[in-house]
Amino acid sequence: MNSVSHSPKWIKIIKVKDLQKKSELEQVLDAGEASSIALSLEIEDSILIIDERKGRKIASSLNIKIIGTIGILILAHKKGLIKDLITVILKLVNSGFRLSDNLLNRIIDQFGKQ
Repeated sequence: MNSVSHSPKWIKIIKVKDLQKKSELEQVLDAGEASSIALSLEIEDSILIIDERKGRKIASSLNIKIIGTIGILILAHKKGLIKDLITVILKLVNSGFRLSDNLLNRIIDQFGKQ
């Protein structure tokens, strides 16, 4: 079963054109992150969703706007799409998503009392 064929219709699959840039990035990142960063360079005004620290650092150094999974969840919460942000984040952490205790505590301090 191909997961791409079962993606929602609003998801577009776009291939990277600059294969040399992708190859350069693959020297220090995995293929998925390298492709994502290379593609972000090709798409004007893109925002890259990336969590891995090394990839975020490289993307930022290339002036790519970035956001992580937690940032997406916080935006969804602020827009009223997620009512209990802390529960959602704790489920994510309990399923293996890595999040520093410091960041988790800051999120709980800011959003746990709402």
